[in-house]
Amino acid sequence: MSLYDEFMLRTAHSEIYDELCEERKLFKLRAHLFTAALAYGILHNVCSQAKPNHDIVRLSQLEKRHPTQVALIKLLAKIVCKGEDERSRSYEILAYADGGLELLWEEYQAQGTLDVPRMVEEA
Repeated sequence: MSLYDEFMLRTAHSEIYDELCEERKLFKLRAHLFTAALAYGILHNVCSQAKPNHDIVRLSQLEKRHPTQVALIKLLAKIVCKGEDERSRSYEILAYADGGLELLWEEYQAQGTLDVPRMVEEA
C-alpha cells in the first residue's frame, strides 16, 4: 500500500523547518528535510503526537522535479505503514516525519549542527 499522489506533506513544526531550511540553509528544500526526518524517525521508531497542520508540498508537485525523492517517501511508507486506508497511512507517515524532526532538532540544539553520517551510523 502506498500514499496517494495528492498527499500533502505536513508538519506540526514549521518553525523548525524555517530555522533549518531558511535561516541555517542546512537543507535546500523543506521536502528534503521532510524526507530526512521521515527516515530518521523510522530508524528510531519514533512518532510525534503533535498535530501536523502546516503544509509543505503535495507529492504530485514534488514529483515533477524530484521523482526520486517521492519514490523514497512512497517506499518508506510501504515499508512502515500498517494502516488499512490512505488516511491512516497518511497520519502514520506524518507522525514518523515529525518524530524524526523532533530528534533532529534536539541534536541540532545540542551540537549546533547536524552530523548526519554519524547520526545514521549510531541509529
